[in-house]
Amino acid sequence: MRPNDAFFISDPTDRAFEACLGSHSWLETILLADRNARRGENSFTDEYYDRFYNQAAAILIRQLSDAATDVGSFWLTAWVKRRPAATAATNLSRMTPPLLSNRTAFLPKAELHLHLEGSIQPATVCALTARHGVVMNEEEVRRRYAYRNFPEFIEAFKWVTSFLREPQDYALIARDSPNICSRNV
Repeated sequence: MRPNDAFFISDPTDRAFEACLGSHSWLETILLADRNARRGENSFTDEYYDRFYNQAAAILIRQLSDAATDVGSFWLTAWVKRRPAATAATNLSRMTPPLLSNRTAFLPKAELHLHLEGSIQPATVCALTARHGVVMNEEEVRRRYAYRNFPEFIEAFKWVTSFLREPQDYALIARDSPNICSRNV
């Protein structure tokens, strides 16, 4: 991977959609590479992975690098937005690696990997379902989220994602994602 330096994201919602659209633009190429690599294979063998890598490596490396840059940028953005104003003025570029590593223990923590659809909070689910004519309260959503096993999780996931029908629905849940990412977990 070759990620770029993290940068402050002025509009996290727009950036999330840009990333989704950018990733989606490679879907056909990746699926074609997978189909070509599977020819004559009944399982995922070393030969399959060699053929797939030969066809898709440049795209995969670029996408992984972009994703790493985005994760760092969302983290940096959440961190900067949560800091007191006096601390926000600190010039991060002047922090040397030893100084930065000494401060690591005191940095706010952030979610580094987040599945947008799987992280929708109950209050946001209520707003989402209301957009589609289904009135629910947070307790009802919490009950739906109380799964005991993987099949029940899949049912809960399918249920909540059934309300993601329009770009505005994704905008609604994306607006909530910086709040999730900026928690000091």
